[in-house]
Amino acid sequence: MIKSIFFNFPLLRKSISGLLSVHALDTLYQAMYDESHCFLVELNDFGEVVNVMQGTDGKLAYAIASGIELSDGRIALGTWAADHMAIIDR
Repeated sequence: MIKSIFFNFPLLRKSISGLLSVHALDTLYQAMYDESHCFLVELNDFGEVVNVMQGTDGKLAYAIASGIELSDGRIALGTWAADHMAIIDR
């Protein structure tokens, strides 16, 4: 039921997210999503999908919020759920 509310009512989702603590949001996220599967989508300047990178075992990253390409071609993954970053080779 929580998934249905969060996906079908974006204004309500934003309001609830603004009222909850980070710990409560993390607990809610864990209840709604499979933690073992994460992915990063690379887009070109036109918004077209160039590459999709996936982790299916949950060992690399959790709750990925962003991916930034570094000058040496590696990718830094940021997350709101941890106090560290993951660095991966392309």
